[in-house]
Amino acid sequence: MQTTTKRLIPATVAVVLTAASLMPGIANAEASSNPSLVSTIQHSEFCTNVQTRATTQTNKLTSLQSTLSAAQAKHVSTLQGDWSTNGTKLSGLQSQWQTNRNTEYSKLASLAKTSAEQTAVTTFETTLNNAISTRESANAAARTAYQNGVLAAANTESSAVNAAVTTLQGSVNTAVSTAEAACQAGSASASSIESTLQGSVNTAKQTYQTAVQSARTAYKSTVTSLRNTETTAINQNDATFQSALTAATNALKSAFGVSS
Repeated sequence: MQTTTKRLIPATVAVVLTAASLMPGIANAEASSNPSLVSTIQHSEFCTNVQTRATTQTNKLTSLQSTLSAAQAKHVSTLQGDWSTNGTKLSGLQSQWQTNRNTEYSKLASLAKTSAEQTAVTTFETTLNNAISTRESANAAARTAYQNGVLAAANTESSAVNAAVTTLQGSVNTAVSTAEAACQAGSASASSIESTLQGSVNTAKQTYQTAVQSARTAYKSTVTSLRNTETTAINQNDATFQSALTAATNALKSAFGVSS
């Protein structure tokens, strides 16, 4: 009898496990034959997972914010790095140009035989150096205005994008809270609540994308305007310099008795 009992225990466990494995099938079969039960199960599953979906969305938005912040910082850093490199190169060129001019000044001085010619060479040198210094200072001011303007525009763009992300997060949270409230009230079907939730999230995403595109368009427009202003200023500075150079050159030629 004891042996028979030992043989029955494994057999009973096998039957129980088999029955347990069939239960989901039995439940699904029952649900499929009962539309009301199907709706109840779906409603329960959706409402149970709403918060999980909300958490997933929040994590994605947090990641998005982090990615945007890193990209914004890199953009500004790249701009400043490029400007610094270009500034160093320009400074080196300006020093070389001054060295070359000093060589030319020496050649002119060696040609001056009279006191009037020597005075003319000195005047020419002083006038040209002043004109160049004035142009360099004016161009530097134009570049600085451009760079400060670009940085301000980049900051404005970043603020607008960050605000758009915050608005997106708030809209998603509101949509989720509305869905949770509907679940608790039980006044609508799962499909209806989910459809409303998805519609609200899609609208929030579209609003975000529109805001970001608007911010980027405004940034590009501002940069173009700043570039045009800088170019106009530099062209004007060059024109003023050329006028001073022409006048100084004519005065020098006249002192040496050379026709203009």
